Amino acid sequence: MRSTCSFTGRAILGLALAGTLHLSTAASARAQTASTTATATLRQVHADGFRALSEATIVSLAGLAPGAQVGKAELQAGADRLLQTGLFATVSYNFQTHNDGVAVTYHIEEAQLLPVYFDNMPWISDSEIAEAIRAKISFFDGRLPAEGALIDQASDAISALLNAHGLQVGLEHQP
Repeated sequence: MRSTCSFTGRAILGLALAGTLHLSTAASARAQTASTTATATLRQVHADGFRALSEATIVSLAGLAPGAQVGKAELQAGADRLLQTGLFATVSYNFQTHNDGVAVTYHIEEAQLLPVYFDNMPWISDSEIAEAIRAKISFFDGRLPAEGALIDQASDAISALLNAHGLQVGLEHQP
């Protein structure tokens, strides 16, 4: 027999989650116009506009590390990775070239995070489920975006936990 488990994010006070994801990514070179294949050494990665997450977490999610060779494609890929998490409503960036490399700043607007509730999983405590998610998403604080890659990562963590307990059940999630 197959059981179904679910974890559900519900907006506080029954507010409906509505809106659109604005994929606004814009690159502006202040001093130079570089070709799309030109690269330089990445010297600094910064973020602004954050409230709930730290700059270090945002920089980590962008997937760019100082010392790497980057061009416009890599900087755009960093912005795309940030958007794909579902944590941000908008992401844009600008970069500055210097004699010794490039500095990039990602300008973000955080998306609404919803509290996560675990429903119909009597075999495992909520705290054990949260710890499994935190093992995969270190900054998990009991809230997730309504959509995006983090939802999939949390679902994968819960599925792995259920499998580790020998439970072959389905898993559903909904905002």
